[in-house]
Amino acid sequence: MRKKSLLIKLFVFGSLVSILPVVLVGAFSTFKSSKEIQNQNNLAQMQLIQQVKSNIEQVVFVADHTFTNLLESTVMEDALNSGLQANHFQLYNRLRREIINLQSFDTKVGEVIILNKRQNWIILNQGIRRLEAHPSAEKLMGFFTLEDVSSWHLLKNSDYKDLPQNASCPYTISEIRKLPHYRKDHSALSFLNIPACSIADMISSGEGSNETMIIDEQHNIIAHRNHELIGTNLLDHPNFDSKVNFSEASGQFSLTQSGEPYTVTYNKSSLNNWTYLSIVSVDQLTLESRQIRWFTLIISLVTIAISMIFVYFISKHIYFPVNRLIQRIHQNKSDSNDKISNELQVIEHYMNDLYSSKSDLETVMHAYHQQVQTLFLSRLYGGSLRIEEIHGKLLQFDWLDRMNRWGSMTVLTLQLDTLDDTHYDMKDLDLLLFAVSNIVDEMVDSKERFPSVWFDQTLVILKGHPHSEVDKLRETDYKLTESVKNAIQQYLHLSVSIGISSSFHHISYAARAYEEGMEALKNRVLLGKSVIVPYFSTQSNLATVIHDYPVQIETEIIEAIKIADEKAARDSIAEWMSLVCNDTLPLHECQGFMMRLLTRFLMLKQEMGISYEQLGFRKSSRYMELFSLHMSEEIEAWFTVKMIIPIIHVLDERREFQFQNLSEQMIDYIHQHVEEDVTLERCAASMNYNASYLSSVFKMETGQLFSVYLADYRQQLAKTWLKNTEMTIKEIAERLRYSNSQNFIRSFRKIEGITPGQYRSQHHNQ
Repeated sequence: MRKKSLLIKLFVFGSLVSILPVVLVGAFSTFKSSKEIQNQNNLAQMQLIQQVKSNIEQVVFVADHTFTNLLESTVMEDALNSGLQANHFQLYNRLRREIINLQSFDTKVGEVIILNKRQNWIILNQGIRRLEAHPSAEKLMGFFTLEDVSSWHLLKNSDYKDLPQNASCPYTISEIRKLPHYRKDHSALSFLNIPACSIADMISSGEGSNETMIIDEQHNIIAHRNHELIGTNLLDHPNFDSKVNFSEASGQFSLTQSGEPYTVTYNKSSLNNWTYLSIVSVDQLTLESRQIRWFTLIISLVTIAISMIFVYFISKHIYFPVNRLIQRIHQNKSDSNDKISNELQVIEHYMNDLYSSKSDLETVMHAYHQQVQTLFLSRLYGGSLRIEEIHGKLLQFDWLDRMNRWGSMTVLTLQLDTLDDTHYDMKDLDLLLFAVSNIVDEMVDSKERFPSVWFDQTLVILKGHPHSEVDKLRETDYKLTESVKNAIQQYLHLSVSIGISSSFHHISYAARAYEEGMEALKNRVLLGKSVIVPYFSTQSNLATVIHDYPVQIETEIIEAIKIADEKAARDSIAEWMSLVCNDTLPLHECQGFMMRLLTRFLMLKQEMGISYEQLGFRKSSRYMELFSLHMSEEIEAWFTVKMIIPIIHVLDERREFQFQNLSEQMIDYIHQHVEEDVTLERCAASMNYNASYLSSVFKMETGQLFSVYLADYRQQLAKTWLKNTEMTIKEIAERLRYSNSQNFIRSFRKIEGITPGQYRSQHHNQ
């Protein structure tokens, strides 16, 4: 019993259809809710930081406004212009009351310092003192260098002696103003000091890991719930490892520290250029969204489980009739196919078997029928069938009625001329033969012919004609074969030749007609390629006179080969072919002349002592190879490539070796008779050769004239004797056959540029 793969697929498909919407909806809702919660948390953080900013700026604004009223009051103006000596106690008391009014709970002001550089006094919470006597006077005076008239600064209490020292809050936020503010030359400074911890205590701590702080323009922390971080730089904070640019008035950005993501919310103050920061962990913000995810996951899993149970029972109900059908099939069919993947394919497979059995049988019978037809036609054209057998096969193939409607018949034989100079190779031959056969079958009506068959690359067609009139029949065959030839040229770009047999009236003459068609094709040797040759036309060319063999041209070919004149040999063989292969000469005489020329080439090979291996001959017969060619162009190329050029190459190699041997003998003669009167004529006489012939051979092999080589050799010999012997210059001149020593000296100096004596001196000194 097969596995219930269809039931499994139904269950899987139903599950996917039911699960996929649940998964998509759950994922979408989780994503949207998480994103919405994130946006709401980001908005809440922005509102929180704005609230903190608003609360602190309200305090700062009140303190700043009250401080401004004090500094612009008449009391302050009088005090700045007074030395505040003992007699000015009323003015001091008034000023002191104004300062005390400034130091309220709402303003968070802890200390107010006013110093007057011109009048040399300083007012603090402790009272009035001479400026020069104050221990922090120099540091306080340093604030006169500030560019702005009014600015906020974070001061470290321990750097100033009179500031209150508090271990839990060591920093003070101070608004420093130059006085009088309406003059360029400021002579006084005022300090509005607010403890940094007072501002830090106003910062809401938020929930969870929320962290809020205030930084100044230099990114120094001026307010933080953790007082230990006040006065440090933002880069020293654990969550900031690189400088952050707060370019906008407010905004949010994300950062990651130690693998944990954080969201930073900031808002810049236009009152004093402080930046309010809120840092909160993203995990803290998304805590609520994670809860929603878990809830959505649980609901989705429950929904999926219910859906799968429902799908299972529905799939089983749908599968029930299919399962019963499969059981019936297995009861009737014992075989099985392991490649079948499901029950529907089992049903389809066995249904296809019912239809394919008939189709396969028809295909086999059709192929067998074609093979039997081809065998019958092969035996018919071969002449190996009796009349009774032919009649029986015609009835079997249902051709008898067709043939009885014909008044006469002819056999057409078609061959491809050549694949040379085409874009086809021999590997394409089978495909080309198939294409040619298809073209012929389409152009010749099947009711007017027997099926075409290929015999040894020859397509044979038995063509029927409704009439027996010879002239009309020949005209019909010629028009048909001409159209077939042109169609093959047009579609395949190939030239073909077609032979047409004589007409006959009885099917038993088909074998003779086939031989006539093949005989007609042999005339391509005389007519060339792409021809249509009726057999009757070849009989009209039977010889009535004896044609002379072109002996003179054959002699010219042989002489050109002997002197290795390839061009003359090619021209002569072309002339020989034009005289022998033409329509005035019968085919059998043309073939006889070609055999005679081949025999003459083989005799020349024997006369010249050339072996078959030197010409590249194999075991196959040269005569059979020549007879297998059909066109004059192929025959001419065969004579040229197979006979003429190989013989010329062998003779060239021999001649080259002979020239080299002669030049070596001439050089040896010079070396042996250099002290005699050496001439080209004497050398030629000693070798029994013509002097002018030896001169040309020597020039061809050495690139020098005989006399030049002799002079160069005597010059080299003279230099050797001058260096290595004690012979006198006169003795050297006599041995080298100079008429006198002066001629030798002039000749030597002309070549070497120095006299023989100078040459000997130079080489003896070396």
